Amino acid sequence: MIIPMVFAAFGVLASSLTPESLHSSIVKAGADATVHTMGNSDWDHFYDAVKDGKPEWIKLIPEVTPGTDAGRAEDLATMLALGLSKAPVTVISVLSEGEYSRLIGSDVVCSMPFIEPTRDSIYRYYEHTRAALIKVGSPGKKCLSILDASMQSIKKNDSQGKIEWGEGEY
Repeated sequence: MIIPMVFAAFGVLASSLTPESLHSSIVKAGADATVHTMGNSDWDHFYDAVKDGKPEWIKLIPEVTPGTDAGRAEDLATMLALGLSKAPVTVISVLSEGEYSRLIGSDVVCSMPFIEPTRDSIYRYYEHTRAALIKVGSPGKKCLSILDASMQSIKKNDSQGKIEWGEGEY
């Protein structure tokens, strides 16, 4: 019975998850303890908010990242990539080129890190995200370059029949 009390003390599961409650829990308990106390519904809420481009949630990515395990760490790049077309400057501002670059670095997030996408979803994602990055100008330049290089590779492999498209819609 100590586990529910620990969760409640951290504030993550005690009530509905908010950016403030997540930040507070990380400050009090650390990223590892906070992320590991998040249930699937809390994580899904966080994921959806980031992919929907909500800046107050995106800004928490650097705080959350150190506490992620393999499965949730993989989600980070996907949620940021999905948020890129909606809040490009905010997403770019949290990309790591340091210790966590393998999880949330430009080379990962800007390269369409999707699992088994459909052909249409990749092409549609590319068009929307490319337009958003062009619109922001200089801050989006590096990410745009990575996105374009990734798409060039995808188009080449697609034209040669080397891609087995999946069912994932992004």
